[in-house]
Amino acid sequence: MRRLLLLSLALVALLPLASSSQAPSAWIAVPPPKEQIGIYVAPNLAVVGDRLHLIFAGTNPKAIHPEVMQCWRSENDENWSEVRAPFFGLDLGRVRNVAVGTTRYAMAMVFQRQLTQGERAFEIDFTLTADNGWEWLQPILVDSFVSESPRGTSIAVAGREYAKKTEFAAAWGTEGNGVKAALISLRDSVRAPAKSVGYHSALSDKVMIGGHSKGGFGVVWSDSNGLRSVQLKAISGEAGKPMTLVNKDVQNNFAVGARPRGGLGLITNLGQESYLFGWDNGEWKRQASPTPPASTPPPVPGPNPACTLDREDKMHVIYQPTGTSDVMYVNDRSGGWSSPEKVFTMRSSGAPYTIACTESFVWAAYAHGTHIAIAKRPIK
Repeated sequence: MRRLLLLSLALVALLPLASSSQAPSAWIAVPPPKEQIGIYVAPNLAVVGDRLHLIFAGTNPKAIHPEVMQCWRSENDENWSEVRAPFFGLDLGRVRNVAVGTTRYAMAMVFQRQLTQGERAFEIDFTLTADNGWEWLQPILVDSFVSESPRGTSIAVAGREYAKKTEFAAAWGTEGNGVKAALISLRDSVRAPAKSVGYHSALSDKVMIGGHSKGGFGVVWSDSNGLRSVQLKAISGEAGKPMTLVNKDVQNNFAVGARPRGGLGLITNLGQESYLFGWDNGEWKRQASPTPPASTPPPVPGPNPACTLDREDKMHVIYQPTGTSDVMYVNDRSGGWSSPEKVFTMRSSGAPYTIACTESFVWAAYAHGTHIAIAKRPIK
């Protein structure tokens, strides 16, 4: 299992830049939710059991400021469920960012709200659901701060399963370009105090986190001198010693991939040079990247990829090639990298996108302003 995951992550490091060898696209447009939504912010696709969730911040005639909203479907449903705002009436609007993490039976969410004290004042809230999104725990305030930008900061959340138990941990950017992390246990719903673990660069604000059944969580960020990481220890939530993974500025060009009871890997790229790390009992260890098949286009990475694993631990990746507004897709189900397929042409370059796999389909979505686009393709 671990070997398959590492092979998948190595292939992610070889994403093609151009679509000159683009394959006919197997992607099918999926209708968006039927409800009237004013704007969509930070869409997330997430799978728990046989249910595909679409979670985002949005507005509607009853919510004039963006609130967390959700709907779901099975892969064979024709339409999404009714969009609902699980925290409507709790004064938890003005949401600027949302992130979702799952295990096999539970789901966690962190969301970032802009406060009324000023356009750069934000708070981070954390919540959990153990019944596939029907009911969420009362959100817990994790952090509040004044950001350097009115856009807010990067946020991430991940889950892990161990000894028939479930844990989630979140990581986020905070004031002064700081990086913090905190652990929550679904068992007792009590959060550990947030830990300051490092600082990201002013131009590279991406923060990611992944969980593993052995060794807790790995928090990853980039500063102007290199790619950094720290272990957030299981159960206690204590932060380990910081690690330097790459002594070069990788900006936002890195990604973490994991399965709740599988492996945990990290990839990053610098021009034609790629790095692959595997999580080994609480620390990242660099792995050798296999040579791509001869038919693979020149290995130039696409920036800021989003990736997911299917049930066979095969990797599915969407990314935006430099200088385009296209979202491209590749997978490694045939042992080599598939030819790129175009999923969307975005209305705005740099709009957020998301990807997830159900049993038989891979799904992708992106949103910009009043527009959301959703598509699916068969996995096989």
